[in-house]
Amino acid sequence: MCGRFGFNTSKKLIAEVFGLDLSALPDLPARYNIAPTLDVPVVRRDGRRKLDMLRWGWKPGWSKTVLVNARSESAAEKNTFKRALAERRCVIPATGFYEWRREKDAKQAFWIHRKDDRPLAFAGLWTTEQDDAGNPRDACLILTTGPNKVMEPIHDRMPVILAPDDLDTWLEGAAGFQDLMQPCPAAWLRADAVSSYVNSVKNQGPKCLEPA
Repeated sequence: MCGRFGFNTSKKLIAEVFGLDLSALPDLPARYNIAPTLDVPVVRRDGRRKLDMLRWGWKPGWSKTVLVNARSESAAEKNTFKRALAERRCVIPATGFYEWRREKDAKQAFWIHRKDDRPLAFAGLWTTEQDDAGNPRDACLILTTGPNKVMEPIHDRMPVILAPDDLDTWLEGAAGFQDLMQPCPAAWLRADAVSSYVNSVKNQGPKCLEPA
């Protein structure tokens, strides 16, 4: 799964990796501990690629909780997700994500990121729903898959992470986009144990990445 991630990179690099117009990008402040229900940067395609801020997590009428992840293996079969998978795919940029490994008396947090520290591209879906005041609001979630060799010792799920060369295939729904919903190569990633400071969603800043 993916229940917390970070976003801390330059607009120039985001524009380069995600094929965006640098001059059109909003200010993107560093964020080290992004939790569900917050607004996050999302890349969509509407004639050309653009970056919008969407709420992370959507709440279908049948659900008592906000959905922040969807299993990629079954998304095409679930009424909640199948139309979005067919028509409303997106990419969620991130610097890295956190996952917790259950140990004897506690959980150890890990920061999973690219070895070259370039941004990750999470495969996502988006929808339009109503906020508490009845106004339309776009929301997104992250597709997950089974673990690669880096993630296996930590957790049995991980985000679907796309290669930059596959973004067009994913966003445009070209033939074979379903084949992208699998674990990324383990060689891309590194997992660093970090301190328990990140465990609280109230805690922010570079201290979230301090080694355990």
